[in-house]
Amino acid sequence: MADTIYLSDGDTEVILDKGADYINLIRRKLGTDAAKQIGQYIAGLQGDADYTQRKVKTDLDCYESSLESNRDAFQEVLDLVKSLKNNAWSARIDKQKLLLNLDMIETTICNQI
Repeated sequence: MADTIYLSDGDTEVILDKGADYINLIRRKLGTDAAKQIGQYIAGLQGDADYTQRKVKTDLDCYESSLESNRDAFQEVLDLVKSLKNNAWSARIDKQKLLLNLDMIETTICNQI
């Protein structure tokens, strides 16, 4: 989409390519040095934006990995709790198995913290 710019000297400019047309306008109205400095400034902003986008993606990947790890840990704890319930309902409670399951739950929780 084209932008129309009304300049202070009364001229009107139509901007089709936001990057190149703005730089060309600056070059025509303010000179090569101004266009070069603005181009460098824009390139720096683009670099910063690219870095931020990469960092956000890396942070998101890390967060997703953490969520997956937590889900797996909770699933493991849930399986151990089911085993404890089964042991509790049996005619004879196996204390060794009960303690082993509790130790495994504790270990899983400690690993996630």
